[in-house]
Amino acid sequence: MTLVRWDPIREMMQLHRSLRQISPQSTPPEVTAEAEESTAAIAAWEPSVDIVETEEAFLLSAELPGIDREAIELNVEDNTLKLSGARVDKTTTESVLSFRRERFYGRFQRSFKLPKTVDPELIRANYRDGVLELMLPKLVAAKPRKIDINVA
Repeated sequence: MTLVRWDPIREMMQLHRSLRQISPQSTPPEVTAEAEESTAAIAAWEPSVDIVETEEAFLLSAELPGIDREAIELNVEDNTLKLSGARVDKTTTESVLSFRRERFYGRFQRSFKLPKTVDPELIRANYRDGVLELMLPKLVAAKPRKIDINVA
């Protein structure tokens, strides 16, 4: 008999993926029809994002494979960065029989609260090979500064 280590995090992630595959756009039963209509544009999926901090800036990378540049929107409002867009399914159901579909299509939206150390006027974005890269520069006053100690 082999002893297998139990990993509850991995099992929860597998359960989460299974539930999303069963019904990615389901809503809880307590949600009213009006609330469901008002949230119809909310994402059924979210792109994966990495955020790294350096001394000079925060670097955000979002995976957006198969999405045209024109379908991506970036906004900064009330110190919140909003990334939204849509992935369009380009296959026609008449000509293709689907055997298995694992990719999500439709609208997505991610929001990130910006630290007060970020200068929203200097944010820069590049999109290449399905990866959106944002550079969020820090304010000059927010950067760490080394103070020299004089010997008396």
